[in-house]
Amino acid sequence: MRRILAGTGGALLLLAPLHAMAQGVPGGFSDQDLGSHIQPGKPLPSIRPFERKRFDQAVGKLFKLADTNHDGTITLAEFNAVIAGRENRVIAERFDAIDTNHDHEISQAEFTQWQHGLGSAALSSSAAKPELGGLVAEEIRYPAGYGPRDEALSRLILPLTATMLVSANTNYDAGVSLDELVAYEGKRFEAADSNKDGWLTQAEIAIYLNNGHIPAGFGAPADQGEPGQSARGEGRGEGRHERRGEGFPGGDGDGD
Repeated sequence: MRRILAGTGGALLLLAPLHAMAQGVPGGFSDQDLGSHIQPGKPLPSIRPFERKRFDQAVGKLFKLADTNHDGTITLAEFNAVIAGRENRVIAERFDAIDTNHDHEISQAEFTQWQHGLGSAALSSSAAKPELGGLVAEEIRYPAGYGPRDEALSRLILPLTATMLVSANTNYDAGVSLDELVAYEGKRFEAADSNKDGWLTQAEIAIYLNNGHIPAGFGAPADQGEPGQSARGEGRGEGRHERRGEGFPGGDGDGD
């Protein structure tokens, strides 16, 4: 039987492209430039208000995902290595899926069988089944799998991209420090913190991600405040209690 591919390197030549172009975010931090990052239409989880310190800690977690040598700086080489590692895993998994007899080679029959399994996508330039590859986005996101607050933070914190790291590197050295990343991402917190009290509510985040519009489910402007005003009721004696999470509907607890 004629062999047409041998090894992972050969598989890459005939399989679909595995990554999207790096996505930069221009000045102003428009969420529209992030595509599916904020998932328009998906409601924010119910969370208690949290302070800037919690936001900065979350940015620190994102920083650690890219600072692979733990030297306190994210370089473009480190970032590219993380993305390349993801791509290599996808390539290896896809090769194994096609190499049904696991002899580390792909025959024409195996490749043809795999392509037929994609149905109408057989002639497409991209894979139709995510488990067999799909697109590997060139970005590193804050993980959203640890609770409601982390889900909200994942939609507020910008993902790391090559373009973003260049913009955040304000002293133009070899890489981005944690302080630089916190300052860069912190502009998002400051923009969303409409009453400038150093805390963010679920409503403030939702209004910010909706470009200043109060989203459905947050009541009328008279109840929530116009964009740029507090959504916790400061001035009515309620803000201090809600800051601690008291009386905040659907609060997710101190451990969120």
